[in-house]
Amino acid sequence: IHRDKNVLLSDGNRVVDFYGMKALLNRFLEDPEAAKRTIEKAGQAAVEKLERERAKAQVKPAVPWVTIGIILLNIIIYIICTFTGDLLYNVGELNLQRVLVHAEWYRVITSVFLHLNTRHIVNNMLTLYLLGSVLEITMGKWKYLICYLTTGVAASVVSLLAKWIEGTDVSSIGASGAIFGLLGMFLVMEIASIDFKKITFRRIYRIFLPILCVLLGVYGDVMDASVDHEAHIGGLIAGIVIQIIRLYIFPRKDKGGKA
Repeated sequence: IHRDKNVLLSDGNRVVDFYGMKALLNRFLEDPEAAKRTIEKAGQAAVEKLERERAKAQVKPAVPWVTIGIILLNIIIYIICTFTGDLLYNVGELNLQRVLVHAEWYRVITSVFLHLNTRHIVNNMLTLYLLGSVLEITMGKWKYLICYLTTGVAASVVSLLAKWIEGTDVSSIGASGAIFGLLGMFLVMEIASIDFKKITFRRIYRIFLPILCVLLGVYGDVMDASVDHEAHIGGLIAGIVIQIIRLYIFPRKDKGGKA
């Protein structure tokens, strides 16, 4: 530092630019307070710019609109059923004779949207949201919707097959078969992403909580003879198979970044 000229010098008594910083350094020597304010202002501007960029980069929380739509549709249909009596049940319930003899195959899907009573629909819709919201956000809405309907149909077909083998003709309704399909898909997805060398209690809890909720919701009354166990097994197996095919045979990146 040249005391008389108050400038920065290098060896040889020559003024140097210091890679473009000479003016700023000289200003600091001449008026330290003004230089400090300039630096603080520049720093604040940089922080504000970084915050704006960070805010733009933030992704808005995903909303499981398809899951919400399915739940609302089930609720609306149930409300209609309360005012129309057995009308929709007679038209849409899963019945072996109506499907095989009268070829009313549409019942394999319409029965998934019918529920017997308030407890039935509340339990099913809670578990549907628990599992469906996770899968929809991970998979994307259209893949999720197709998988939901497919597991529901698979559950109905297995239920019909079991009734045909047993020689029974008991009608059944409810979304629990499709929900068990979602459970199967969820389990495969979670197990496939586990690093068993770093597994934690929190990860185990994340896997078994949905299982517990589904079992409590569907089998809260374990002695209820109206529970269609075959549909649940069929939906569960269908969900497992579909997710294995998606992850290992035809792997593609989902909306959430996972295959």
